[in-house]
Amino acid sequence: MNVAPAGVSRSPALWLIFLLGSLVALPFALSLALGNSRSHDEHQHIAAGVLLARDGLLPYRDFAYFHVPYLVYVYGLLFALTDHYLLASRVFSAVCAALTCGAIAGAAWALFADRSWLQRSLVSIGALAVLISTPLFYDTVGHSWNQEPSVLLAVLAFLCHLRALESGHPGRLLVISGLLTGCAIGMRVTLAPLVLPFAVMLWIADSPARLRIWYVLLFAVGIALALVPAAWAFLSAPEGFIFANIEFPQVNITYRFATGEPRTMTLAKKMRFLFKEVMRPNWLLFFGFIATWGMVWLSGRARWSSAPRLFRLVLLTLPFFFLGALAPSPAFDQYFYPLAPILVLATLSLVASVPRDTPWLRWGAGLAAALVLASSVLAAPRYEGLADLFSPQEWNPTKMRVEAAELRRIVPQGRVLTLAPTLPLEAGLQIYPQFATGPFAWRVARFVPRERRAELQLTAPEDLTSLLVADLPVAVMTGFEKRWEKPLEQFAREHGYRRTVLADGKVLWIAP
Repeated sequence: MNVAPAGVSRSPALWLIFLLGSLVALPFALSLALGNSRSHDEHQHIAAGVLLARDGLLPYRDFAYFHVPYLVYVYGLLFALTDHYLLASRVFSAVCAALTCGAIAGAAWALFADRSWLQRSLVSIGALAVLISTPLFYDTVGHSWNQEPSVLLAVLAFLCHLRALESGHPGRLLVISGLLTGCAIGMRVTLAPLVLPFAVMLWIADSPARLRIWYVLLFAVGIALALVPAAWAFLSAPEGFIFANIEFPQVNITYRFATGEPRTMTLAKKMRFLFKEVMRPNWLLFFGFIATWGMVWLSGRARWSSAPRLFRLVLLTLPFFFLGALAPSPAFDQYFYPLAPILVLATLSLVASVPRDTPWLRWGAGLAAALVLASSVLAAPRYEGLADLFSPQEWNPTKMRVEAAELRRIVPQGRVLTLAPTLPLEAGLQIYPQFATGPFAWRVARFVPRERRAELQLTAPEDLTSLLVADLPVAVMTGFEKRWEKPLEQFAREHGYRRTVLADGKVLWIAP
C-alpha cells in the first residue's frame, strides 16, 4: 500500500486534506502556544534571534548558543518584522505543529485511496485526533524552541523520501528529501541519525546498482545544500560551534553529576523513563501501534516481504528516532515528540494493508474509534485555552508584554543583567550576550577552563565582576532561577543597587 499513489499524490483533494487538517489542528496548537507558561528553555532561542535581528550578532562567534543554528536564522527573520518576540515565536511553533498534523491527515487520506470518501475522511480525522490527544503533542507544542519545526521538516522528509521510492523518476524528489532532512538536522542535530536509514532504503530498493548509487548521491546533494548555512556558522566560529554541539552536552553531564541532580543520565534510567514517563501516558500511541502490529502479523500481512513500504521505512527509521530521543542527558518528554507522528503513520499503514473483507477488521475499527474518542475526552482539559483564543488579554505573550511595559517604565534604556533575557528584550532593552542562553551557559561555565571562556562567550561567577565593571548594568533582574542568582544579587548589593519588587514578585535591582 503506497502512502501516495501516483493517481492520488497530485490530486487537488490530497492538498485540500492537507490544508484542512492543518486548519483544524491550528486552533488546538495556538491554544497551547498562547496559554503555556514560560519555560527557561525558550530564552536562548528567543535571545539568539533578537541579537541577530537587532544587533547583527552571530551565534557561536558573538554569543553562546547550544544548538545548531537554523532556528536562530528563522527567528532573526521573524524578529526583523516584529518586536513581539514571544508571540511571534510561539505562533511559528504552533503553525509548524499544525502543518505536521496536516501532513499526517494527508498521508492518512492517501493510504486509504481504495476506500470510500466517508471512510477516508473518518480515518484522517481519527489520525488527527490521535496526534492532538497524545501527551507527547500537547506537552511539547507551543513553546519557542526547535521541537516543532524540526519534526515538521523530518515528517515532510520522511513522506517525500517514500514518494521518491515509489516514483519512476525520483531524482527531484530525492534532492527535496535531502534538503528537508538537512534542514531538520540544522534545526535539531538529534535528527542526524535519520540519514542512515534513508540512505539504506535507497540502497536496498529494487533498482540496478548504478541507479541506486545515483539516488544516494542525489539525496546526499540535497543534504549538503541544506547544510551550507550550518557550515558557514562553523567556519565563522569553529571553536564555539564545536563546543555548542559536541562539548557542551558532555560538560552539561559533568555539571549534572557535580550538583547531584537525580536525573535520567544513564541508559538504564533513560529506558525506565521511556516506559514510565513516555509510553504509559501515551498509551494509545505506543500500545495501539503494538496491538495493531500484532493483529496484522497474525493475519500474515506484517511480514517484511508483504508489509507496506511505509511500514518498512518506519521500522528502519524508528530505532534512529529513538536514538535521537535518548541521546541527550538528561532525558525529557519533548525529546520523544518525533515519535508521535511517525507511530501514527506506521499504525495507519498497517491497517491500510489489511483487506476489507478481513473478519476482525470491522470490530477492530470500532474498538479503535472508541479508544480514539476516549483519548480525545481525556485530553480535552489540556485545551481549555481554546476559549481564550479571541481574548488577547488572556494570552501569556500579552501578559509578558504588560510586564515588559512596566519594566520599560522603570528602566527606560540600558543593559539589564538577568538569567531570563526574554523579558528585557521584549521591553526593548539590551542584555549581555554572555547571558543570552539564560541559565545554561552560566551554570556550566565553571566546568570550562578559564582560558577558553572568553572565546566561547561564557561567564562563570568568578568572572562576573570583571565583565560588568567596564559596562555596568542599569538593572539586575532576579527571581527566575533562584538557585543560580546569588552572585547576581551579591553584585547588586555590593554596588549599591536599589531593590524593587515587581508586580509579579520578581525583583529588580536598580542602579544608583
